[in-house]
Amino acid sequence: MFLKSVPGKLPRLSLFCELDPEESYEGVLRINEEHLDFPDIEEGMTLEEIRRVEMPNEKITLKLNLPINQVEWLKGQKNKELNQLFKELLKGYMER
Repeated sequence: MFLKSVPGKLPRLSLFCELDPEESYEGVLRINEEHLDFPDIEEGMTLEEIRRVEMPNEKITLKLNLPINQVEWLKGQKNKELNQLFKELLKGYMER
């Protein structure tokens, strides 16, 4: 089992194993993602639809020019608290 991540595509969890070519494996459906009948799970799905369900987080670095008292205050905060603060500030700003 492995996770396959392709930029611009949904992550895929692949399950696979080696099969003995001598064995018939009756009753077991074997599929290959390269086959024409293999369904495209992303067909008709947009990034906006995915974001309605789950918005991924991404790290960024900001370079700011602030007064020393604000810099000292920011340095005294925990990352978790700053992340929440900026999320709330940006959400309020974006809703305007």
